[in-house]
Amino acid sequence: MRLRALSLIVLLSGTIGTGPAISSAVGCSGQVWVGNCTISNSGGQVDLGASTVTPGTGSGSGHGTGVRPNSARPAPKPTLKANPCTTPLCRDSYVVAKASDVYPKVSVADLASFRPQAATAHNEPAGVAIVGMPSNVVAAASTHELQGDLLGFPVSVQFVPESYTFDYGDGDTRTVDTGGATWAALAQPEYTPTHTSHVFRERGAKRVTVWVNYRASVLFDGSYRRDVAGIVRGPAQAVDVRVVAVATALVDKTCAERPRSPGC
Repeated sequence: MRLRALSLIVLLSGTIGTGPAISSAVGCSGQVWVGNCTISNSGGQVDLGASTVTPGTGSGSGHGTGVRPNSARPAPKPTLKANPCTTPLCRDSYVVAKASDVYPKVSVADLASFRPQAATAHNEPAGVAIVGMPSNVVAAASTHELQGDLLGFPVSVQFVPESYTFDYGDGDTRTVDTGGATWAALAQPEYTPTHTSHVFRERGAKRVTVWVNYRASVLFDGSYRRDVAGIVRGPAQAVDVRVVAVATALVDKTCAERPRSPGC
Protein backbone atom coordinates (compact mmCIF):
# COMPACT_ATOMS: atom_id res chain seq x y z
CA MET A 1 0.00 0.00 0.00
CA ARG A 2 2.86 2.42 0.72
CA LEU A 3 4.43 1.71 -2.66
CA ARG A 4 1.13 2.42 -4.44
CA ALA A 5 0.76 5.71 -2.59
CA LEU A 6 4.29 6.75 -3.62
CA SER A 7 3.50 5.88 -7.24
CA LEU A 8 0.42 8.07 -7.02
CA ILE A 9 2.52 10.96 -5.69
CA VAL A 10 4.88 10.63 -8.62
CA LEU A 11 1.94 10.51 -11.05
CA LEU A 12 0.36 13.58 -9.45
CA SER A 13 3.65 15.42 -9.49
CA GLY A 14 3.86 14.89 -13.22
CA THR A 15 0.31 16.11 -13.71
CA ILE A 16 -0.28 18.89 -11.22
CA GLY A 17 3.18 20.18 -10.37
CA THR A 18 5.84 19.77 -7.61
CA GLY A 19 5.16 18.55 -4.11
CA PRO A 20 4.92 22.01 -2.52
CA ALA A 21 2.33 23.04 -5.14
CA ILE A 22 0.17 20.13 -4.06
CA SER A 23 0.33 20.94 -0.37
CA SER A 24 -0.56 24.58 -1.08
CA ALA A 25 -3.55 23.69 -3.28
CA VAL A 26 -6.13 24.18 -0.58
CA GLY A 27 -9.51 23.49 -2.06
CA CYS A 28 -7.77 22.56 -5.33
CA SER A 29 -7.85 26.22 -6.49
CA GLY A 30 -6.27 26.61 -9.90
CA GLN A 31 -6.00 22.88 -10.53
CA VAL A 32 -7.80 20.61 -12.88
CA TRP A 33 -9.92 19.09 -10.13
CA VAL A 34 -13.53 20.03 -10.06
CA GLY A 35 -15.65 20.53 -6.95
CA ASN A 36 -14.64 20.71 -3.30
CA CYS A 37 -11.63 18.53 -2.47
CA THR A 38 -8.85 18.28 0.11
CA ILE A 39 -5.32 17.01 -0.21
CA SER A 40 -3.19 15.85 2.74
CA ASN A 41 0.41 14.75 2.40
CA SER A 42 2.15 13.02 5.30
CA GLY A 43 5.29 12.48 3.30
CA GLY A 44 4.65 8.84 2.73
CA GLN A 45 0.93 8.86 1.78
CA VAL A 46 -1.39 11.18 -0.09
CA ASP A 47 -5.15 11.25 0.68
CA LEU A 48 -7.51 12.76 -1.91
CA GLY A 49 -11.25 13.53 -1.68
CA ALA A 50 -13.65 15.13 -4.15
CA SER A 51 -17.37 15.56 -4.78
CA THR A 52 -19.10 14.29 -7.92
CA VAL A 53 -19.92 16.97 -10.45
CA THR A 54 -22.52 16.63 -13.19
CA PRO A 55 -20.99 17.51 -16.56
CA GLY A 56 -21.97 20.96 -17.71
CA THR A 57 -23.16 22.25 -14.32
CA GLY A 58 -19.93 23.70 -12.93
CA SER A 59 -18.84 23.94 -9.28
CA GLY A 60 -20.08 26.31 -6.65
CA SER A 61 -16.90 28.43 -7.05
CA GLY A 62 -17.38 28.78 -10.82
CA HIS A 63 -14.52 26.43 -11.90
CA GLY A 64 -16.65 23.67 -13.48
CA THR A 65 -15.47 22.64 -16.94
CA GLY A 66 -17.69 19.63 -17.71
CA VAL A 67 -19.07 18.92 -21.20
CA ARG A 68 -22.64 20.10 -21.73
CA PRO A 69 -24.86 17.29 -23.06
CA ASN A 70 -26.67 17.66 -26.39
CA SER A 71 -29.90 19.61 -26.14
CA ALA A 72 -32.99 17.34 -26.43
CA ARG A 73 -34.66 17.59 -29.84
CA PRO A 74 -38.31 18.72 -29.74
CA ALA A 75 -40.84 15.99 -30.40
CA PRO A 76 -42.26 16.16 -33.95
CA LYS A 77 -45.71 17.66 -34.18
CA PRO A 78 -48.44 15.20 -35.16
CA THR A 79 -49.81 15.54 -38.66
CA LEU A 80 -53.34 16.91 -38.55
CA LYS A 81 -55.85 14.94 -40.55
CA ALA A 82 -59.19 16.09 -41.84
CA ASN A 83 -61.98 15.41 -39.39
CA PRO A 84 -64.07 12.62 -40.96
CA CYS A 85 -67.01 13.49 -38.72
CA THR A 86 -69.11 16.29 -40.16
CA THR A 87 -72.33 15.85 -38.21
CA PRO A 88 -73.29 17.29 -34.82
CA LEU A 89 -72.66 13.82 -33.38
CA CYS A 90 -68.87 14.24 -33.62
CA ARG A 91 -66.20 16.18 -31.79
CA ASP A 92 -62.54 15.80 -32.88
CA SER A 93 -63.35 12.73 -34.99
CA TYR A 94 -65.07 10.94 -32.12
CA VAL A 95 -68.76 10.23 -31.78
CA VAL A 96 -69.90 11.95 -28.61
CA ALA A 97 -73.69 11.63 -28.75
CA LYS A 98 -76.51 9.43 -29.91
CA ALA A 99 -78.31 10.53 -33.04
CA SER A 100 -81.66 10.22 -31.27
CA ASP A 101 -80.44 12.73 -28.66
CA VAL A 102 -78.97 15.25 -31.12
CA TYR A 103 -81.60 15.36 -33.87
CA PRO A 104 -84.98 16.73 -32.74
CA LYS A 105 -88.31 14.99 -33.00
CA VAL A 106 -90.46 16.33 -35.82
CA SER A 107 -94.21 16.91 -35.80
CA VAL A 108 -96.56 17.27 -38.74
CA ALA A 109 -96.81 21.00 -37.96
CA ASP A 110 -93.02 21.33 -38.38
CA LEU A 111 -93.39 20.26 -42.02
CA ALA A 112 -95.63 23.20 -42.93
CA SER A 113 -92.99 24.64 -45.28
CA PHE A 114 -92.68 21.33 -47.17
CA ARG A 115 -95.51 21.01 -49.68
CA PRO A 116 -95.94 17.46 -51.02
CA GLN A 117 -97.33 16.70 -54.44
CA ALA A 118 -101.03 16.50 -55.14
CA ALA A 119 -102.56 13.30 -56.48
CA THR A 120 -103.67 12.99 -60.06
CA ALA A 121 -107.37 12.16 -60.47
CA HIS A 122 -110.08 11.55 -63.08
CA ASN A 123 -113.38 9.74 -63.36
CA GLU A 124 -114.95 7.25 -65.77
CA PRO A 125 -116.67 7.90 -68.09
CA ALA A 126 -114.59 11.07 -68.39
CA GLY A 127 -116.45 14.00 -66.85
CA VAL A 128 -119.83 12.23 -66.84
CA ALA A 129 -121.86 10.17 -64.37
CA ILE A 130 -125.30 8.59 -64.60
CA VAL A 131 -127.79 8.91 -61.78
CA GLY A 132 -128.09 5.62 -59.90
CA MET A 133 -125.05 4.00 -61.56
CA PRO A 134 -121.45 3.74 -60.33
CA SER A 135 -119.00 6.36 -61.56
CA ASN A 136 -115.40 5.23 -61.19
CA VAL A 137 -113.01 7.82 -59.69
CA VAL A 138 -109.30 7.00 -59.98
CA ALA A 139 -106.41 8.76 -58.18
CA ALA A 140 -102.66 8.17 -58.08
CA ALA A 141 -99.59 9.48 -56.23
CA SER A 142 -95.97 8.37 -55.82
CA THR A 143 -93.20 8.48 -53.23
CA HIS A 144 -91.06 11.61 -53.49
CA GLU A 145 -88.58 13.71 -51.47
CA LEU A 146 -88.17 17.43 -50.81
CA GLN A 147 -84.95 19.10 -49.60
CA GLY A 148 -84.65 22.10 -47.30
CA ASP A 149 -83.79 23.28 -43.78
CA LEU A 150 -85.74 22.10 -40.76
CA LEU A 151 -85.19 23.11 -37.12
CA GLY A 152 -81.67 24.29 -37.95
CA PHE A 153 -80.58 21.19 -39.89
CA PRO A 154 -80.32 20.42 -43.61
CA VAL A 155 -82.87 17.69 -44.30
CA SER A 156 -84.55 15.62 -46.95
CA VAL A 157 -88.24 14.92 -46.26
CA GLN A 158 -89.67 11.77 -47.80
CA PHE A 159 -93.39 11.46 -48.49
CA VAL A 160 -94.92 8.00 -49.01
CA PRO A 161 -98.61 7.65 -50.05
CA GLU A 162 -100.54 6.06 -47.20
CA SER A 163 -104.20 6.48 -48.21
CA TYR A 164 -106.59 8.58 -50.30
CA THR A 165 -109.60 10.60 -49.22
CA PHE A 166 -112.46 11.16 -51.69
CA ASP A 167 -115.10 13.84 -51.24
CA TYR A 168 -117.75 13.21 -53.91
CA GLY A 169 -119.35 16.61 -53.60
CA ASP A 170 -122.75 15.38 -52.44
CA GLY A 171 -121.96 14.94 -48.74
CA ASP A 172 -120.43 11.49 -49.10
CA THR A 173 -116.72 10.99 -48.31
CA ARG A 174 -114.49 7.93 -48.19
CA THR A 175 -110.87 7.18 -47.20
CA VAL A 176 -109.30 4.08 -48.70
CA ASP A 177 -105.76 2.73 -48.88
CA THR A 178 -105.72 2.75 -52.66
CA GLY A 179 -106.23 5.33 -55.36
CA GLY A 180 -108.24 2.85 -57.38
CA ALA A 181 -107.83 1.64 -60.95
CA THR A 182 -109.67 1.91 -64.23
CA TRP A 183 -112.35 -0.58 -65.23
CA ALA A 184 -110.06 -1.83 -67.97
CA ALA A 185 -107.17 -2.38 -65.56
CA LEU A 186 -109.51 -4.25 -63.22
CA ALA A 187 -110.96 -6.24 -66.13
CA GLN A 188 -114.44 -5.11 -65.10
CA PRO A 189 -117.35 -3.91 -67.26
CA GLU A 190 -118.23 -0.21 -67.23
CA TYR A 191 -120.65 1.05 -64.56
CA THR A 192 -119.68 -1.66 -62.09
CA PRO A 193 -118.63 -0.90 -58.49
CA THR A 194 -114.95 -0.48 -57.54
CA HIS A 195 -113.13 0.46 -54.32
CA THR A 196 -113.26 4.13 -55.31
CA SER A 197 -116.51 4.37 -57.33
CA HIS A 198 -119.53 6.39 -56.26
CA VAL A 199 -123.24 6.40 -57.09
CA PHE A 200 -124.78 9.86 -57.49
CA ARG A 201 -128.48 10.14 -56.60
CA GLU A 202 -129.27 13.47 -58.24
CA ARG A 203 -128.56 15.24 -61.46
CA GLY A 204 -126.35 18.28 -61.55
CA ALA A 205 -122.75 19.46 -61.58
CA LYS A 206 -120.60 17.89 -58.91
CA ARG A 207 -117.01 18.52 -57.92
CA VAL A 208 -115.17 15.47 -56.65
CA THR A 209 -112.13 16.35 -54.50
CA VAL A 210 -109.29 13.94 -53.84
CA TRP A 211 -106.49 14.21 -51.26
CA VAL A 212 -103.54 11.88 -50.87
CA ASN A 213 -102.48 11.25 -47.29
CA TYR A 214 -98.72 10.82 -46.88
CA ARG A 215 -96.57 9.16 -44.26
CA ALA A 216 -93.46 11.34 -43.78
CA SER A 217 -89.91 10.80 -42.54
CA VAL A 218 -86.98 13.21 -42.21
CA LEU A 219 -83.37 12.44 -43.14
CA PHE A 220 -80.96 14.65 -41.11
CA ASP A 221 -77.50 15.45 -42.52
CA GLY A 222 -77.85 12.58 -44.97
CA SER A 223 -77.25 10.04 -42.20
CA TYR A 224 -80.11 9.74 -39.68
CA ARG A 225 -83.78 9.22 -40.54
CA ARG A 226 -86.54 10.01 -38.10
CA ASP A 227 -90.21 9.09 -38.73
CA VAL A 228 -92.86 11.74 -38.27
CA ALA A 229 -95.92 10.79 -36.24
CA GLY A 230 -99.20 11.48 -37.99
CA ILE A 231 -100.31 12.02 -41.57
CA VAL A 232 -99.44 14.85 -43.95
CA ARG A 233 -102.28 15.63 -46.35
CA GLY A 234 -101.29 16.72 -49.82
CA PRO A 235 -102.98 19.48 -51.81
CA ALA A 236 -106.52 18.87 -53.07
CA GLN A 237 -107.14 17.70 -56.61
CA ALA A 238 -110.57 18.43 -58.06
CA VAL A 239 -112.55 16.58 -60.75
CA ASP A 240 -115.68 18.15 -62.22
CA VAL A 241 -118.43 15.64 -63.01
CA ARG A 242 -121.74 16.25 -64.82
CA VAL A 243 -124.38 13.88 -63.44
CA VAL A 244 -127.15 13.06 -65.91
CA ALA A 245 -130.29 10.93 -65.86
CA VAL A 246 -130.94 8.19 -68.39
CA ALA A 247 -134.52 7.55 -69.53
CA THR A 248 -135.71 4.05 -70.36
CA ALA A 249 -136.26 3.58 -74.05
CA LEU A 250 -136.98 0.80 -76.44
CA VAL A 251 -133.94 -0.40 -78.27
CA ASP A 252 -133.43 -2.79 -81.06
CA LYS A 253 -131.10 -4.97 -79.06
CA THR A 254 -131.26 -6.40 -75.57
CA CYS A 255 -128.58 -6.03 -72.87
CA ALA A 256 -127.62 -9.63 -73.55
CA GLU A 257 -126.95 -8.68 -77.13
CA ARG A 258 -125.26 -5.38 -76.25
CA PRO A 259 -124.14 -5.73 -72.60
CA ARG A 260 -122.01 -2.58 -72.65
CA SER A 261 -124.97 -0.32 -73.46
CA PRO A 262 -125.98 2.22 -70.74
CA GLY A 263 -128.30 0.64 -68.22
CA CYS A 264 -127.16 -2.93 -68.96
